[in-house]
Order: sequence, then structure tokens, then C-alpha cells
Amino acid sequence: MRMLERGGNAFDAAEAMGFALQVVEPHLNGPLGDMPALIRPVGAETPTVICGQGSAPAGATIAHYRDQGPEMIPGSGLLATVIPGACHGWMLMLRDHGSMELREVLEPAIHYARHGHPVLPRVTGVIAALAEFFCSEWPSSHAIWLPSAPPPASGALFRNPDLAGTWERLLQETASGGTREARIGATASFDQRPGRIEGFYHQVRAALQRAARTPESAGAGAGAGAGAGEPTMAHLTDRCGDTVHLDVIDRWGSAVSATPSGGWLQSSPVIPGLGMPLNSRAQVFWLDRGLPSSLVPGRRPRTTLTPGMARRPNGSLLALGTPGGDQQDQWQLIYSLRLMQGQMNLQQVIDAPLFHTSHFQGSFYPRVTRPGHLMLEPRLGPNVIAALCGGAGAGSRLRRTGRSGG
Repeated sequence: MRMLERGGNAFDAAEAMGFALQVVEPHLNGPLGDMPALIRPVGAETPTVICGQGSAPAGATIAHYRDQGPEMIPGSGLLATVIPGACHGWMLMLRDHGSMELREVLEPAIHYARHGHPVLPRVTGVIAALAEFFCSEWPSSHAIWLPSAPPPASGALFRNPDLAGTWERLLQETASGGTREARIGATASFDQRPGRIEGFYHQVRAALQRAARTPESAGAGAGAGAGAGEPTMAHLTDRCGDTVHLDVIDRWGSAVSATPSGGWLQSSPVIPGLGMPLNSRAQVFWLDRGLPSSLVPGRRPRTTLTPGMARRPNGSLLALGTPGGDQQDQWQLIYSLRLMQGQMNLQQVIDAPLFHTSHFQGSFYPRVTRPGHLMLEPRLGPNVIAALCGGAGAGSRLRRTGRSGG
């Protein structure tokens, strides 16, 4: 909001939000993660995709990985890493569509990293759960997340001076870059290849299961690493955490929908001196040849991150999205259908109970498949739940979350 109040546009505001989220929610996203975004500058007829997602490194071959021992790419650690893309994506957006200087949009994030912010309970929980692992295996992470012996207390001021220093050095090194665009362009490579894009519960449930396809590769390993999988909506899964999502529409009509993720504190060791860990998106690749998602140097992994936009019949624009790993497209489908029915306003649609299936092949290590599974929130009500249970059919497995999310 501060960027908009100072005269910035939607792209400036999205930049400031994105960088600040990397500081205050490091268990959900980081500078070296992923950042796909849909943007629509004022006057544009169609949105543009910014694919802030990196590709597999040149040495990341199936043969190399097989030589290391794993049959499946792990969910955390250096083998799970691709070339970072989030920072490049943010810089591309700011350079080509923003109006403010990089220093202006970075100021809030640098302030919170340098001077501290109240640490969230879930950040504390993640750090506490991995304290012993960080100490014995990832000492660079231990130095950042546990600077004193106990994990940070919930609500205590937490600082990441190494991250603040990294951004301050970036600003210093690009201060004499000439034009605003040249200064921002000096911070990153811009080979992101943006391109142009052009009975309710029973019906949605049936559509989700019909959409399931034969898994690309059979089998799934057991067990998980330090940060295996993608953190998802905590009230709807057994994991604690989320990807993040942000939407901005400014007074001129420009819009941004972005779903930053990856580079979590639990996904990879912190790079010494930089204050940020790498991502773990390579776990989406398969180590079997000949598949669309086979590991190939230079190939981008398939993403679960799906920011969205829609245009109403009256021409007004809607930017939308959600955290949630493999559930993102399912939840956005439910959101969109409820909204199009016209019986709920935006807040009611957001607050309404959700459901999803895990019938699909899981995207993240250990790539579990749960045939016939359907998760639902108790707030759907006993009548809907009873009807689904009675009509689920053989092999279907309904599971209540036991929690109610808003």
C-alpha cells in the first residue's frame, strides 16, 4: 500500500510485497525460489506471463543423478536445486513495467531484514523442528536461523543481516548504471522468455477425478528430507506452511497476480554470506528418460504455481490465486465456479469451505498417489458430506480435515 500511496503502480507495489515476503515468511518463499506471474498493463487486451522459474543446470543429467545413488530426486538439499528464477522475474517486471527505483521497492525488505520483524509462530516452528539438523548438517542455515542457542520465540524480533547486506551490495554495485532501466537490468539476466496467453460439489469432484491421467512414472519412495515437498495450506493438509500469493490492481487498471514460492529455509542450506537458501524445484523432475518431465539440462521443471486472471462480462478484471501445491488449480476452479454462480461475493467465496482430491500423481517427493482420495472441510455440512460418502463409489476415500479454515 505504501508504494501505491507514494504514486507507484501495481508493479511497484507487487515488487515491494514480494521482497518483503521473502524476509517475513522465509519458510514459504525466498529470493532464489520461483516467481511465475500474470501481469496486465493498463490498456493491454491480454495478460503476459513472466516465467520467473529457473531451468536445470548444465550438469544436471539423469546419468549424474543416478551415479549419486537416488532413484528419485530428493525433496531438499542441493540435488533438488535448479537455477534460481524468482529474482530475475521480479527484476524483469520492475524494469519493464514499474515506475520506481529498485532502492525504493527494496527499502521495506531491507529494513525488516536489517532491523528485525516479529517472527511468525510457524517460522519458529519450522526452525525449532530443524534445529538439530541445521546444527549437524547445514551449519550455514544454523548461523542464520538460530543465531542464539534456542529458536527465536514467536513474536520476537528476528533479523537476517546477511540478506540485508546482499541487497545493499546489489544496490551499491548498480548505482551508476545510467538510466533507471539500465540500473535494474544490471542486477540480473533476463532470459525468462515471457509469452502471451489468451449439483456443484458432485460435479466438481467428478471433473477433478476425470481429469486425472496415468502417472508419468510409477512408484514413489518413502520418507522425506528436511524440507521435502511444497508447503501447502496448513488447515487443509498435514504440512505446516504455505506458498505465498499476491494480487494488486492499481487506480489506472494495471494488474499483477503472482505466486512466489521455493527457496524455503527448510529446502536447502543457506549460501554463506548471502542469507538465502536455494530452491528445491528439481524434485518435480523424473529420473526416467523420455518423459515430458524427465531431467534434462536447460529444461524448466513443471510448476504447480498458477497465478490467475479473469475478466467479467462487464469488462472488470479479477486477479486471483492461492497457495497449495497440487491443490492450487483445484481450489481456483472451486473459487471461480462459486463466483460465477453469482450467489456469493468475493469475501464469501474466499471464506467458503474447500475440498480437493489427491487422486493425481503427487508433484513433490515422495510423489505419492492416493487413488479415490477426496479431502473436505467439515464446514461443508453433514448433508453434503453424507451425500458424498454415499455416492463416492467403490475405492473412493473421503477424509475430513478435522479443522476449519477461513
